[in-house]
Amino acid sequence: MSQLLQNIIQLINQNKQQLTLEVNNTLALLEWQVGKHINETIQQYKQVASKQEIITAFSKHLCLHYGQSFDAKNLKRMLQFAKDFSLPEIATNTPSLIYTFKDPYFLDFLGLKDGYLETDLEAAILKELELFILELGIGFTFVARQKRIIIDGEDFYLDLLFYHRKLRRLVAIKLKIGKFKAAYKGQMELYLK
Repeated sequence: MSQLLQNIIQLINQNKQQLTLEVNNTLALLEWQVGKHINETIQQYKQVASKQEIITAFSKHLCLHYGQSFDAKNLKRMLQFAKDFSLPEIATNTPSLIYTFKDPYFLDFLGLKDGYLETDLEAAILKELELFILELGIGFTFVARQKRIIIDGEDFYLDLLFYHRKLRRLVAIKLKIGKFKAAYKGQMELYLK
């Protein structure tokens, strides 16, 4: 009986990993395709409208139907993504590009039970930091845990801070449990200024 249970557990874990990989691959391809199409539209209509006007128009419509994942900032990232990578690179290297589109709701790999605290989440991430960095993608370096930032004389703390060597950018992660609140977005925007 215990061998059967182990086989079932292994099957579940393998399928969860495969599902996460497929979701991330699909999201990466979608983001690239959106960026490519908008880039082509910008080139086609550059005499009629500015790049910002085109992005704003697409963003308003897409946000209305598909949420904030398609706001102007994210569309600009998709444009850059499409410029930086070709379709063959996306098809063959998608696992290494996943860091750009990691969905914050796929945290099952941490093995946390219901009712955990933010400190439990942080500890689980640190416990499996090596795997977590590999999930983010090639080029990430761990910088700090509970990184202190002083803004207007007030202390704030980023839960996790990474640096991406290829992009030469810091990646800040603020962990929150529960429903999204608009204040969380404002808090991250404050940190990023």
